[in-house]
Amino acid sequence: SFLELLEWVEEKDFQKILVRDVTRWGRFDDIDESAYWEYHCKNLGKEVIYIEEDFKNDNSLYDALMKSIKRVMAAEYSRKLGKLVLAGSKKIASQGFKLGGSPPYALKRMLVNQERVHVRILEKGERKTVGNDRVIFVPGAKDQIENVNLIFPLYVEDLLGGGKICNHLNGFGIPSPRGGKWSAGTVSTILQREAYIGTMVYNKVSKVPGTEKRKRNPESEWVKCEGAFIPIVSKEDFFDAKKLRAERRRTYTDGELLSMLHDLYHRYSFVSPALLLRCGLPRAETYKKRFDSLEAALLLSQEGVVREAKETTLEALKKFYRVRESNGSYL
Repeated sequence: SFLELLEWVEEKDFQKILVRDVTRWGRFDDIDESAYWEYHCKNLGKEVIYIEEDFKNDNSLYDALMKSIKRVMAAEYSRKLGKLVLAGSKKIASQGFKLGGSPPYALKRMLVNQERVHVRILEKGERKTVGNDRVIFVPGAKDQIENVNLIFPLYVEDLLGGGKICNHLNGFGIPSPRGGKWSAGTVSTILQREAYIGTMVYNKVSKVPGTEKRKRNPESEWVKCEGAFIPIVSKEDFFDAKKLRAERRRTYTDGELLSMLHDLYHRYSFVSPALLLRCGLPRAETYKKRFDSLEAALLLSQEGVVREAKETTLEALKKFYRVRESNGSYL
């Protein structure tokens, strides 16, 4: 709105701009920004007159000094106010209440009073009107809860990735949270929502001062309140998914990948994509990206034996290790 007002200033023909005080240009961390907007208006031929300031704004040394001091004070006030607001928000979140925003998929916002007595469900776009009232999450539509509880087993038990889970949901015509097709990002978000196990989490991200960018805060700065809401997913399923997600995100060195494959082969005398998943090892696709194929990785993992075999051709190596394909498995 401020920028729209400045556009209006550029278009209209008038001589004076009345400003309440220096802070009306903005309480910026960089005080030169508020000075810039005043200069911009002056450069358009408009005289800036401050109503509640004790200087005339006539470009005197006193005026310049007073405006600089007040801009610094305005920036410091904004920083202090930001800290107070954040501290208050953290306190409310630590008590298990939700601060703004839309509810996650399969949950609804419930308005509660000071005694945590349920008042009513808040529909989309509605806000609380009483300052002492608070908002919590409660289970939403039954079919959405069932969908969430379908995603976790598909990920943890069936070991499906985000893309395959999307294909599964879209194949059954299940609408996504926005009513369209499911995406891997949406599935990933659901798998990470601690609200589904009844935990309130706040301050995971924050705004970078002076910009529109947001940064992810370290977990030590998060505010958590367990048992804040009625859970719709078991903690066992949630933390199993969290552990599996961490394992899949980990970046292994070539040596670590080959070492794990070597140990797996000597334990079971065969290697297959399904066995890798069952034993919690990186997927076959990871080996394919690094070593061209799972078979090639298996041969490299047995390098010491290769040297003893004194064989160089791929067929000879296959014969020596008894490596052959059979029903999708490498024996």
